[in-house]
Amino acid sequence: MKYLLLIPMIILMLACSKETATNPEIPIEQKTIGDLAIGSVAPDFELLDKDGNSVRLSDYQGKVVMIDFWASWCNICVKAIPEVKEIYNKYKDKNFELISISVDYKQEEWKQTITAYNMDWVHLFDEKAPSENNVSSLKYKVTGIPTIVIVDKEGKIRYLSYHNKIQIEKVIDQYIE
Repeated sequence: MKYLLLIPMIILMLACSKETATNPEIPIEQKTIGDLAIGSVAPDFELLDKDGNSVRLSDYQGKVVMIDFWASWCNICVKAIPEVKEIYNKYKDKNFELISISVDYKQEEWKQTITAYNMDWVHLFDEKAPSENNVSSLKYKVTGIPTIVIVDKEGKIRYLSYHNKIQIEKVIDQYIE
């Protein structure tokens, strides 16, 4: 009997989650993680790109920045690459920057994925273990990937949630002008 009641609840939950992911009128819950919240200043960081160059978030002050925390071993992240590319191509000429921060374990797999999917934006490698003050887990409190953070031109967080193209574009549109 318990199982008969459980089945309709599961169907309802799945229907609601699908509707939220595809309907732009239904807002995604915006996260507050520790002292990070919508409207708070985005923590600056310094990481190396795929060519060994040092990159800081503050290098992009005055631009809308989308930070994409991901990994090449994450199936959901890899499936989201086409949508991330669409977002990048839509805004790349509009005072916008996309920074993908990898939480991969191996740099070689990370670089191979970037090449294989022709991902031509800024890519950084977060190589430190969480206990060594890395960007993803300690500065941004990322608990799952893909996680997206959108930072406005003044350096404030305007989106802090999981990947949802419709919601991401709505936020970018609001702050890009």
